[in-house]
Amino acid sequence: MTFLSVLAGAIMTAIIGNWLVQRWQQNNWVLQQRQSLKKTEIDEIKSLASDIHSITSRRIFYTRRALHDCRDSSTRFSKSLDNYSQSVLEWNQELGNIYSRISLLLSYSDSIFFEKSVHEKFVIASRVLDICIRSQQPKTLEPRFVRFISSQMDEINGQVIDFNRDLLRKTRETREFLLNGRVIHYDRWSLNEFSTLELATLLFTKNIDTPYVTRSF
Repeated sequence: MTFLSVLAGAIMTAIIGNWLVQRWQQNNWVLQQRQSLKKTEIDEIKSLASDIHSITSRRIFYTRRALHDCRDSSTRFSKSLDNYSQSVLEWNQELGNIYSRISLLLSYSDSIFFEKSVHEKFVIASRVLDICIRSQQPKTLEPRFVRFISSQMDEINGQVIDFNRDLLRKTRETREFLLNGRVIHYDRWSLNEFSTLELATLLFTKNIDTPYVTRSF
């Protein structure tokens, strides 16, 4: 009888131990997959910020160049106009991709914000620039047109700097989350973040304002 009890205990221990090992391996695999996805997300956000900076900078530069050279009837203006037209074409071709990446990595509202704060200003500036280019007397270009387009480019540049700064801040926060986890302090709004054992342990804690847990995900 004693032998059977020992055998049964050994079998139960082996079963429970095997179940615990499998559960630990599964949780570890899920954690690794989530970390991998987060690292991929960081790379994609950094790539998005770089692409936005590059394509916006080119359009701003060639818009300013075309505005400056439109009062010149030489071949320099023709070259500037070609570069400007190419930058507009490139922008229009990449815009849909940028919108979708912003919506995927951030939110749809961020893509709308980018459209209104950057794209719509480009559209307005381009319309005014087209008027300047078609002007019968480009050498007497009205200063108000020059000031308006220049101010639009300045505003766009500022908006892109702020937008990319927020993008890179998100990558920094995600990286810190991967390294240190997320600290959850005990309060009535975070009770669902604590396990039953952790909540039971808090019953024997003198000061429940300071306890916290760290979650990897």
